[in-house]
Amino acid sequence: MPERVNAQSVWVQRLQNLEEAASGIEMITGEILQITENVNEIKKQTDEFNKEIRGQSSNIEERENIEKGDSQTSAIPVEKERSA
Repeated sequence: MPERVNAQSVWVQRLQNLEEAASGIEMITGEILQITENVNEIKKQTDEFNKEIRGQSSNIEERENIEKGDSQTSAIPVEKERSA
């Protein structure tokens, strides 16, 4: 700041202070916006991950049921011999 303070230099200093404050607020709001976007992206990816897990879980259950059915033997019908 100059040694001699006049009205113009006071206004210039105030404007510079306001500019610095506005810059700080802009930086903070930009970071908040970025954090919000990141949280939304994480939620979206979590939902997609959970859908995939549920889908694979049901596929595994279906495969297990099929394998279980294949491993069980059913009664084999026996034909009676006919006498000629």
